[in-house]
Amino acid sequence: MLEINALPERLDLKDSDIKKAVEAGCKMSIDSDAHAIEHIAYLKYGIAQARRGWAEKEDIINAWPLEKMLSLLK
Repeated sequence: MLEINALPERLDLKDSDIKKAVEAGCKMSIDSDAHAIEHIAYLKYGIAQARRGWAEKEDIINAWPLEKMLSLLK
């Protein structure tokens, strides 16, 4: 699994890397890198980055139902 870090100063992975990961079947999570409550608002940038890389809900594990995500992490 890979992390899409939504903090504007980082904003990694690049959209082209996300597309390669999707094509390879790699799962990802979108992370706000929150060190303060207001950082949660940065998730929108991670979501936009994932969309630019053609990631869909099934590619993003923290968009899954909780039980499905937890079973993958076990």
